[in-house]
Amino acid sequence: MKLEVGNDELLEVVKQAVREVISETLSPNKKYLTRKDVAEMCDVTIMTVNNWSTKKMLNPQKIGNRVLFDASEVDEAIKSGKILKYQHLLEQQSKL
Repeated sequence: MKLEVGNDELLEVVKQAVREVISETLSPNKKYLTRKDVAEMCDVTIMTVNNWSTKKMLNPQKIGNRVLFDASEVDEAIKSGKILKYQHLLEQQSKL
């Protein structure tokens, strides 16, 4: 039996499969940040965020090529001083 599927149909099937895997892997109740989001939040480069991950200062979740961070863990890393250089961000937020 031979099944013929058009490129657009195949693309939609793959996209849906990827969405399902991501939704099963990640908790729907948590907010996730990309490396770019974390870099912008901390006013650093993406390379710095990668270094923090390598040094276990942040705990990324990898899904395929995507690297995501739990927003609450990033906040906690800043508050706890894991990211000491950027402790001033917490102080600025508390003044507002």
